[in-house]
Amino acid sequence: RESIGGTLAWLGKESLSFFLNYLLAVLISLFLLAVFGSYRWGLVVSAIIFIFFSLANSVKIQFLGEPIFPWDFTRLDQVVNLLPQIAGETVFILAVLGITVIGLIIAAKLLIPELKFRTSHRMAAALVALFLLALAAFYPFTPLKTSFPAGNGSQAGNYLNRGTLLSFFGNIEKMVIIPPQDYSQEEIQRIIRENEAVIPSDRQQVKPNIIIMLSESF
Repeated sequence: RESIGGTLAWLGKESLSFFLNYLLAVLISLFLLAVFGSYRWGLVVSAIIFIFFSLANSVKIQFLGEPIFPWDFTRLDQVVNLLPQIAGETVFILAVLGITVIGLIIAAKLLIPELKFRTSHRMAAALVALFLLALAAFYPFTPLKTSFPAGNGSQAGNYLNRGTLLSFFGNIEKMVIIPPQDYSQEEIQRIIRENEAVIPSDRQQVKPNIIIMLSESF
């Protein structure tokens, strides 16, 4: 938010969004604690993931002017192709990330106790965390839809007002495309047969040029 003052103003104005972002971070950390079964390494991996996520979001905003979306992780081949073009600008960021990771590992060894958790506790924590994370991702399909901060139709505006994690999770459900109820090959064939009946026989073999205009605006 470019300044501490802007961050404090956002905290005062969007307290619910701040709480939900914080809760998502806690749930992700809880899930990783359950996966690793170690308090020390669960926190270290959580910190590394959040730092990487934050840096990736900053880099994308810097170069493309938009925040990171869930579907970006399905296009990693494009990221690999783009790396040579932005290598000069990202070397410093990668160096900072590497130094931070090493520092976190050393600090964890020295400061964070090596606590282990029972398997039953780990399974229960993982299930609870996954359930609540899924609820956050697919809340529009639940009675909680009206309980979450509403978006304003702009991805950049949503990330700015609702916070990065909350907006990122809110976009996950957009990756699930549900076809219309009557969408099937049989239905398409039926529509073709109906239209063939009204087209003159001398024009049925004509293949016209079809121009489709797609709007990619959000």
